[in-house]
Amino acid sequence: MRPDGSEEVDILLSTIDLGHLRPGCHYVSTPDRFRDPVQSPLVPNAPIGGILFRMMHRAPLLWLGLCLMGCAPKTTKFVFVPPPTAEAMSLLGDTLWTLPIKTEDGPGLVFRLDEARDRVTQNPGSIDARLVLGRRTEEMGRLRGAIRVYTQAMQELNADRRLWWRRGRLLLQIREVDLAIRDFQYAAQDNFAPSSKGRTEFEELRTGEGVAVTTILYSTFHYLGFAYYVQGSFEKARIAFATALNEAASTDETIATLFWLFLASQRAGLVTEGRALLEGLDSQVDLAYARAELDMLLAFRGDREIEDLPVDLNARIQTGDQALYAYGIGVGLLLLDRIEEATLLFERVRRADDWTRWPVLAAEADLTRLRGETP
Repeated sequence: MRPDGSEEVDILLSTIDLGHLRPGCHYVSTPDRFRDPVQSPLVPNAPIGGILFRMMHRAPLLWLGLCLMGCAPKTTKFVFVPPPTAEAMSLLGDTLWTLPIKTEDGPGLVFRLDEARDRVTQNPGSIDARLVLGRRTEEMGRLRGAIRVYTQAMQELNADRRLWWRRGRLLLQIREVDLAIRDFQYAAQDNFAPSSKGRTEFEELRTGEGVAVTTILYSTFHYLGFAYYVQGSFEKARIAFATALNEAASTDETIATLFWLFLASQRAGLVTEGRALLEGLDSQVDLAYARAELDMLLAFRGDREIEDLPVDLNARIQTGDQALYAYGIGVGLLLLDRIEEATLLFERVRRADDWTRWPVLAAEADLTRLRGETP
């Protein structure tokens, strides 16, 4: 047992061959027909929680009678409500607090936030001013505060799909997956002005090396795909990720989406289709921030040894790249039916320093499913 409460990861890395995943491995996709228990047919293999949910909708009097008798069975869906001062609750029920800000960064962040507030005061009808205020609020670690900024802008100003995908991304980070999907789906609709469909935006790179240009539709479909991935709807995730690839504005975006598309394909049982995605990968491509995703894709193709990846599976996970390496290896172990080792790795990832990282959320979702619950 390590000081942070997690177990030591005892994995023989040389025995992990990610280049030879096979169909029929443990834990593939939950069929989409089970994802909506209200509309799904009552089938023999449907989860008991889904059966009871359908019973509640189709036979409410029977359900009420069961409840009054105190014998209504429990489902496996748990809803965690965060304390008022917390940012979120993890999918496993842990309280997620506002991330600390470096002391040396504090004054600059406060100045930029005040500057953004002044801009909104001077131009209350400017969507761009609201977007900047939301971003500056998010930089302070106040994700729920940023969500309120975007929500207020939606209520007061003309519709702009940037508001929906940005709020959706934040909702996804605070583990409100269903609400996030709703925002992404709305942002992807064609009822916005044509000029906003392919509008580019400047996004700060996670490495802090400047800015990258992205399209709104790329961001919308990439995050929609990830939200479906977290849900376990891997077929839907594949469709969304494939759409995002067509909207990618850079090689980094292509590689980042390709990584999650590959995982979604493998976990949907489409091993051949997943392997086809790895053909033509260039190991020498120039990247700004998606090097970890490329390394993992090359490892899955058999061109990278796990031992050579720049991650210590027993060290504290402090960066997004470390989280992604560990999560990718964990999924590989899962698909190789090495469940205990995969579980240990997912536990390591979900205890990473920054809970807003996407691999952390994905690890929480996998651990939830491995425990027989619904993310």
